[in-house]
Amino acid sequence: MDDHLFSRLKFQKLTILFLVVTLSQIDVTSVNAELHDYEVKAYRTYQSIEIDGDLTEEDWKHAEPIDRFVQ
Repeated sequence: MDDHLFSRLKFQKLTILFLVVTLSQIDVTSVNAELHDYEVKAYRTYQSIEIDGDLTEEDWKHAEPIDRFVQ
C-alpha cells in the first residue's frame, strides 16, 4: 500500500473517531424536545416574489414571522 493511501485512510479513521466522540456528547433529548414544540407554517404563493428584503408584495402579508433560530 503506498504512503498516500495509508495516510488518507488514517485521516479518515481519525475523522470518523472524532465525529463519533463529538456527536456522542450532544444531549439529543433536549434538542429534540425544543424542536418538537416549534412548528413553522408555509404559505403557498402562485405569484413571483422578489427576495430583496422589501416585503411590500401582497404575498408577504400572509407570511408568519419566524424568530426562533438556533445556530
